[in-house]
Formats: sequence, structure tokens, C-alpha cells
Amino acid sequence: MVHLHLVLADPVPEARATAAKALGILVERLGEIHFPDLVPGLLRTLKTDPSGIDRQGAAQGLSEVLSGFGMKDCYRMLLPMLNLRDPLSGKGSRLSLFSCLPPSALASDLTC
Repeated sequence: MVHLHLVLADPVPEARATAAKALGILVERLGEIHFPDLVPGLLRTLKTDPSGIDRQGAAQGLSEVLSGFGMKDCYRMLLPMLNLRDPLSGKGSRLSLFSCLPPSALASDLTC
């Protein structure tokens, strides 16, 4: 798991995308319970890392992981991120995350 997290910071966009997709598949197939520190770690990178590549990789990873949760759990995680007082609003982190989400996540009803 540590290796996938490291690849999320790779300067090659295709490498980041592949690592993010792998994380999403792992969460989807094995369940969120097996990765308790994954989402908090990705959020921490989004909030605190000064590197745009690291933040973009964390955003890609988080979007794939959230998609792996299923739509209801995805919304449970996304709605608190809409809080404009959250530090995620700095450095374009929130925009990076939402730009990485699959269209189906953004087109669905957010009232779940």
C-alpha cells in the first residue's frame, strides 16, 4: 500500500492515474475497513503538501477511493468537503479533487 501511495506523487500523470485506479479497486473489492488511514492520509496531503504534483496525486487517489466506496458513501465523504471554512479550500485542493471525480459522481443527486 505504501508503494501505491508513493506512486501518487510521481511526476508522470499516467503513473499517478494507474496508482489512483488501483487504490479505488482495492477499496471497492476489499472494503473501506481494510484501509482506515487511507482517506485521512490523502486528505492530509491535499491540505498540507506544498507540491502541486503531490496534491494532484492525492486528489486523483481520493476520487478513485471515493468512487470505490459507492455513491452513498461517496456523498458521505464529499459533503463535508464542501464546507468553505475547511482548509481544503486553500491552494486549489478542493478544485483538484472535484476535477478528478468521475462524471457520474457529479451528475447524481447529492441528497443521499
